[in-house]
Amino acid sequence: MQFWLLHIGEDLPVDGPARRFRYSYLAQALQEKGHQVMRWAPTFRHISKSHRFSNDARIAVTENYSIQFVHSPGYRRNVGIERLHTYRVLARRFRDLAEQETPPDVIVAAIPSLEWAEAAIDYGQRHQIPVIIDIRDLWPDVFLNALPKTVHPIGQYLLAPYYRIAQRVCRKATALIAVSQSYLNWGLKLAGRDQETRDMVLPLGFESDPMSEEVLKKNVAELRKYGVDPSQPISMFAGLFERSYDLETVVEAARRMNEVGRTDMQFVLCGDGGKMPMIRRRAKGLRNVHLLGWVDAAMLQAVASISTIGLCAYASDALQSLPNKPFEYMAARLAIVSSLRGELDALLNQHQCGLTYRAGDAASLANCLTELLDHPIQLRAMGANAYQAWSRDYRSQDIYARFVGYLESLTCAATQAA
Repeated sequence: MQFWLLHIGEDLPVDGPARRFRYSYLAQALQEKGHQVMRWAPTFRHISKSHRFSNDARIAVTENYSIQFVHSPGYRRNVGIERLHTYRVLARRFRDLAEQETPPDVIVAAIPSLEWAEAAIDYGQRHQIPVIIDIRDLWPDVFLNALPKTVHPIGQYLLAPYYRIAQRVCRKATALIAVSQSYLNWGLKLAGRDQETRDMVLPLGFESDPMSEEVLKKNVAELRKYGVDPSQPISMFAGLFERSYDLETVVEAARRMNEVGRTDMQFVLCGDGGKMPMIRRRAKGLRNVHLLGWVDAAMLQAVASISTIGLCAYASDALQSLPNKPFEYMAARLAIVSSLRGELDALLNQHQCGLTYRAGDAASLANCLTELLDHPIQLRAMGANAYQAWSRDYRSQDIYARFVGYLESLTCAATQAA
């Protein structure tokens, strides 16, 4: 069978030693089962805010796996008019380019982007192809969430066309899948129906790439040059320095711990984004805070290998439910300290692998970290529990094998019905 995968934000094989995310795992699992895979991706790279190519391009990754890059404008900010315009152009370009291709057997299209998802729905209807909508993020809620609450009524009015697209996409989809139950419930509400057997939760999961001991030691040695001491406890964060991530609270917790003499905890923050200048200013003079900027997958593994705690530091109004981060930390045997309520909080309690602090409350975060430092046996047990839960329930190789089986059975059922 031939599958098309539409997603806009992940790093891809052409981006060098890029980390794998959901659609890289899915593409690999599909081709390993003998299926043909074509991913549709923008030439614009979301993470670096730069273009991979100046025009449309088709790249063959393997014999069974190719990527069709679609050229479009880019954007400077994650939330803004430029990004919305970029997605409108991508949808228009997909509609043109897709008609030049042999239709696939099934399409998997992710939200975001709503525009690409709608274009996929329209294509599927014209060619009588199943289209599965994968809810990765709650759009356009993320844009409404970025506005002050006092202007939410105006925001809802301006975003009404996008809510109509989201409703149409969810209603017309052959099936809905999502990274968490709350995300799936969001899609079902828009679709105006209850969950059925064709709808499914498939968490993000994680699978670490193998790394030699030599490369690991080299990267750990490099971390020492940044002032990181592998012999001392480390709380790590990896992600975007953007609005939904509350890194200022992490820095303030580090300051509070430093002021009361708890200098035995180091904070190693990996990533970059619009908040970085502000975070650098706030962290100035704090020897227990290390800002590494963007690091590659190998360096990220090295940081995780010497850390004891993984931070899921989200703003109080963040919409994330079960993001990538906790599964990466679990695979690295890290205890998790998180600000997310709801599903992640429940997961940490269920597996006894972490603590939840009040979002935006530096004292609450500092208290959680101090409690773990003061109870090293509990800290080690949480790390072990995290790894066991990941091994049993959240390994990418298992999740995406299940994803492939789901797509195969859904496609066969659609074929029989036709």
